[in-house]
Amino acid sequence: MIDFEALKRFIEAKRTPPRKVLRAAFKIDAECEPRALCGAAETDENALRERIGKRGKTFSEMLFYWIDARGEKDSDVYKRAGVDRKLFSKIRSDANYTPKKRTAILFAFALSLNEDQARDLLARAGYSLSDADTTDIIVQYFLQTDNHDLSELDEALVRFGEQPVYSE
Repeated sequence: MIDFEALKRFIEAKRTPPRKVLRAAFKIDAECEPRALCGAAETDENALRERIGKRGKTFSEMLFYWIDARGEKDSDVYKRAGVDRKLFSKIRSDANYTPKKRTAILFAFALSLNEDQARDLLARAGYSLSDADTTDIIVQYFLQTDNHDLSELDEALVRFGEQPVYSE
């Protein structure tokens, strides 16, 4: 059962302040170049090559790591996630395949990953969970409360005016 009042409070607490408030808080000049903020330095090609050589696992590699680590069958996981066999086959056959964020979230829930594990899996596909996005905040709430029920996640998303991730 979803505690919608607790979820509503969680969403309100997570909201990121508007850009102007952030600029004022960090004393960022509106004309400031982003490079100036980063203290842009010359890149060293050898350092870049070394770093690329130490790249971590891809989304696909990490997904199959979690499936194996949990002793699950591939078919059980992709069915629980509501992902069709054809898409799963693409992910299986291409280690560099990048799924949609929705798909990455579905797999995180189907594998019952905790929040840190889910964030890591999403990051490997190039995604994050933002405090500025209502869908992401609701996903965070479900992960933090250890609720991996995709139907309940969709119910909460729809209740707060967001698109469902499990049942389109």
